Amino acid sequence: MTNLFDLTGEVAAVFGGTGVLGGAMADALAAAGAKVAVLGRSAERGAERVQAIEKAGGTAFLPVTRDYKKNAQRASEMSWP
Repeated sequence: MTNLFDLTGEVAAVFGGTGVLGGAMADALAAAGAKVAVLGRSAERGAERVQAIEKAGGTAFLPVTRDYKKNAQRASEMSWP
């Protein structure tokens, strides 16, 4: 099946990307060609998600881990490759 949409060259930030639903969204966005920033509270689960995306042929990175419910962070604080 061909891609229904192409995100090649785009960057997608997935808040909650270390969880189940957000992780599935990160996978789908990477499969569509986006470079995915996996954001969440668990650095360990984030690293696992990044590895899974890269193993599937996608591009992903884990810029920071934060508890966004307790400590809102501005996008300018993230380190983007």
